[in-house]
Order: sequence, then structure tokens, then C-alpha cells
Amino acid sequence: MSQANSQTAHGMTVQPDGKTILTGYSGGSNLDLRLVRLTTSGALDTSFNGTGLVTTSFGSNYDEGIAVAVQADGMIVTVGTKADNAGIMARYTSTGTLDSGFNSSGTITVNRSSGREYLSDLFIQGDSKIITFGVQDASFVLSRYNTDGSADLTFGATSGYTLIDFPGFPSNCDAGRMLRLSDGSFLLVGTLEFGGNYRDITVAKLTSTGVLDTSFNGTGILIINLGGTDDVGVEAAQLSDNSVVVGFRTNRDGQYDFGALKINP
Repeated sequence: MSQANSQTAHGMTVQPDGKTILTGYSGGSNLDLRLVRLTTSGALDTSFNGTGLVTTSFGSNYDEGIAVAVQADGMIVTVGTKADNAGIMARYTSTGTLDSGFNSSGTITVNRSSGREYLSDLFIQGDSKIITFGVQDASFVLSRYNTDGSADLTFGATSGYTLIDFPGFPSNCDAGRMLRLSDGSFLLVGTLEFGGNYRDITVAKLTSTGVLDTSFNGTGILIINLGGTDDVGVEAAQLSDNSVVVGFRTNRDGQYDFGALKINP
């Protein structure tokens, strides 16, 4: 896969048939979103766009896929970011063409504010509605889209989405991973930054309808400081006893370490 000057994969999923899909970016001076599909033996799958590769431009010089998922009907959805501080989403058919039944063009640009915005994770429900997790300014944002790409107005606090504002006036935040828990609720894991001085692991829980679940830590929000200057939440997984393990990295005394902590959602 060396057809371009620069290529990076950030997200991966495996289809039910065992084929692997990667999402990231590719290009030279302009970087575009790229999907790659591999056969079970690891070769480029030429039944996907004829080459195993699909490149999509969102009109900026940096369009990046961050996460990817496959619908039950074989449609492929990827989310990410572009250079002008907007989130991006695209849906492709199983053969690698943009799906014109999704927002007419197969793509969506999410730009609700004039500040920083991106999408970092997604979950596809059994009815093929799409849940996305990302950042808007210094807030987490959870959204749901109908199968045609329109906002699902029955979800969230505001017209298909919920902004999660945090106490303490953080200067920035980063979205990490989203979990759909066994009870249908959502757990969001990421990081808050305060004045450029330190960062804390941040967890938020929302109900199945997309509003903060105040049964979780009284507010729906849990901010964790491990005593370092750079505590970053990066991954999460639910265990069989319904507890959640959060993966993190931390900087203590100038040295980076990684680890995991367990919470009860």
C-alpha cells in the first residue's frame, strides 16, 4: 500500500466474513480520508473499489478517518476530522462506492460551532441508526443519525445530540472511546485539559435516549486525576460483571506510564 506519499491508519474493524477494514488518511501535500479493505489472508481486496482502496476528499488539505464500523447490511461507515475543525462522516456500499442514500452524497460534515470539532468513535444500532462521539469546543458531544443521514430528533437534549459541558472551565477536551453498555446506555471516555497545565481522565454516562445519567456519580460525569500532569483516557471495555475497565496513560515525574482502572457504571 505505497501508492501515496503518506499513509496512516487510525481505526480498524473486522467484517463478519473476516475481512479487515482500515480507516485513516493518504496523500502528499493534501491528505484525504482513505479506507482499505483486506482479505482474510491480508491482501488488498480487489472486490472493494477494484483496488482494495477508496480515497475521499472533504475539501480540505487534511481529511482523516479515525474510526470505522460495518452495518448489518454490509454498508461501511467511517468518522473523523478535517482541517477546518469539523467532524466528517461517510458511508460506503460493500463494494466501496459512496452511498447516495446517505445525505444524498454519502458524506456529512459536522460543523455546529466556529471552534474545534471532530468525531472520534461510532456505534451502529441494530436498526442501523448511527451514534457518534466527538468533541465540540471544550465539550463532549453524542449524536444519533437516521439511516438516511438526517439527525434523529428523538435523541439527545438538542435536536439529535447532547453537549456534555464540564465543571471547572476546561480549556480543551479530547474524545477517546465510546461504549454501548449492556443496558443500552453510553459510556464516553476521554480527557479534559485545564489551561494547558494538566489533563485529567474524563468519563461521562448517558442514557439510551442520549441525556446525562445522573445515577452515575450524581452528575453523569466522573473526572479522575491520578496525581500526574497528563492523565489521558484512551480506551474502555465492559466486563462480564458489567463493570468497565478504562485504559489510560499518565505522566508522573516526567515519565509516561500506561495502565487501567476499573469503574462501576
